[in-house]
Amino acid sequence: MAWPMLYGMVLPALVLITVILLYFMPVSCRVVGGRVIMRTPVRSIEAVLLGEPRLERGDLVPPGRTKALFCGGWRLPTTLLSDCGDEFFFSTPDCDGKWLVAEAKLVKRKGEEKRTLWICGCAGH
Repeated sequence: MAWPMLYGMVLPALVLITVILLYFMPVSCRVVGGRVIMRTPVRSIEAVLLGEPRLERGDLVPPGRTKALFCGGWRLPTTLLSDCGDEFFFSTPDCDGKWLVAEAKLVKRKGEEKRTLWICGCAGH
């Protein structure tokens, strides 16, 4: 008798957790020319760099930007995908604390949004 009830509660929770992981968990990032392609298991986020990027050294969280931990998105000890409105943070498991910072336009279905882009662990930078 307990199994159907347990199945009815646990299975939907597992499905929800899986969907969240697939949508938000950063897995790779690549800088090609003036474009940045950031990937999760089920989506790609593309940004066009508007200026010359600068390098800032930090840790797994950008230097002086602890607010990235409190914005919408994904925060785990090894990766970060955080949308703070005017700033967008993306790091992969390869992040070594070297953050590339640049003004960029995030390409979205609704158009483009200008943000300060912080990326770490991306190939090509």
